[in-house]
Amino acid sequence: MAVIFIVLMAIGTVYDLKISGSLSGLSQSEDGTYSLSPNILAVIMGVIGRWTTPVLGAVSFLFVELNLRRKVTEKTRLILFFVFSVIAAAFMAYGSEKTIETIAGGKLYAGHWVIIVLMIIVLTALLRFIIENVPKKTVRKLFGPALFTAAAVCVLLLSATLIKLVWGRVRLSELVAANSLDGFTKWYKPNFFSGSKSFPSGHTANAALLMLIPLWLGNSEKTRRKRTAVYFGAMAWSVVMGFSRLCCGAHYLTDVTFGFLIGFIITEITYALYEKAFGTGGKKQDKAVDVAVPLTPQK
Repeated sequence: MAVIFIVLMAIGTVYDLKISGSLSGLSQSEDGTYSLSPNILAVIMGVIGRWTTPVLGAVSFLFVELNLRRKVTEKTRLILFFVFSVIAAAFMAYGSEKTIETIAGGKLYAGHWVIIVLMIIVLTALLRFIIENVPKKTVRKLFGPALFTAAAVCVLLLSATLIKLVWGRVRLSELVAANSLDGFTKWYKPNFFSGSKSFPSGHTANAALLMLIPLWLGNSEKTRRKRTAVYFGAMAWSVVMGFSRLCCGAHYLTDVTFGFLIGFIITEITYALYEKAFGTGGKKQDKAVDVAVPLTPQK
């Protein structure tokens, strides 16, 4: 992984603008106006990619809440229900807003916000209904995976967002909107809070976090091949997601490579910490919580 990362970053350092421009259909008319011709499939992938961490985060937090409420008083249960429902709704709000914003072409009006609010209510209620009807035994087994996945989601969102804000790299689509490529900068030259958020790719980082799904599949010999297949399937999905971002003119090769690296590192650290906490030689499991102990898929 280190070798692949270094090679891709090296290639992107030299050819970032050329690669993104070629894949996104960058062209210049006779009057000097720049334009992009992004693939419609890449645009759809961009919308789908908005929902990775919202769904993963909301589901994880709701499973954690279901386990916590079993040992508290009725009043505390109501508080937990409200707090975690708000957290789930916040995740749904992010996905809903970004989806409608993309469909609306970047501008949101009053009517759009009505749709967004309805989406938040319906999706949060739907997730809550589905998870509330999961068998109690399964809920107990998923406490550990849900807890560590929720933590990983928070760390990824905070780290990726912070780097984006500080780095301030201008997207190719923004350069085209300004009809000038002069604002392009190499990935290693931060623009410091310029308002642009090209580096790193959040979509790719979020997609890479799906490699945590094997945590939820248990540790039996029967699921070993499934865990490995899911792990590498999620890795392949993150690669496809990164490629689609290049085709949209939303990111450069170094953006998606670094985004994948963030997701990959957080995933591997989560596996290590999870096994330390619940694996052999780790902390004793809470007798009231039957936690499965999946191992890192063989790579």
